[in-house]
Amino acid sequence: RYFIVLSCNTQPVLYRPPDPLTSPITITLPMMSVVLLLILGGLAGWLAATLVRGRGLGVWGNIGVGIVGAVLGATLLGQMGVRLMGPFGQLVTALIGAVLLLWLARLFGRK
Repeated sequence: RYFIVLSCNTQPVLYRPPDPLTSPITITLPMMSVVLLLILGGLAGWLAATLVRGRGLGVWGNIGVGIVGAVLGATLLGQMGVRLMGPFGQLVTALIGAVLLLWLARLFGRK
């Protein structure tokens, strides 16, 4: 299984991750990553809310929708074998998931 890698300063390339059975999984989240997560989540949530609703959801609402949308987008794209890398790829993934999340909320929400 291969992934398409997109970065802000490189051409798209194919990337094959290491075998998960033989490679240990290590997750580290430095403080700068948390700040980047909040910024990208807020931006993705605001863009998605503007596209779907015509206005934002407030700072914390935008961040929440963006972060949940990032998880949803990464899960759905991962199931299709697509993984977007780098800050731009993360923003696109979060935006796709956040738009889908808000669309589903509108579809199944109160009228």
